[in-house]
Amino acid sequence: MHLKLNELLAANKIASNRMIGIEALDEEQLQQVAAFYVNLAPRARESGACKECHSIDEDDPARPGN
Repeated sequence: MHLKLNELLAANKIASNRMIGIEALDEEQLQQVAAFYVNLAPRARESGACKECHSIDEDDPARPGN
């Protein structure tokens, strides 16, 4: 199952490659991922029917443009 999900993530240009292998993250890293999605939920509600794409890489200061 993980291999199938990893392939879908890898094939999607918007999806973050950081999600591939997420099961190997330590507790602190998993908490950071969870915090991103907790903060994303209100933003998604506010946008309503408007479709927006968000990635966990938005919050990564090491990535260009952040």
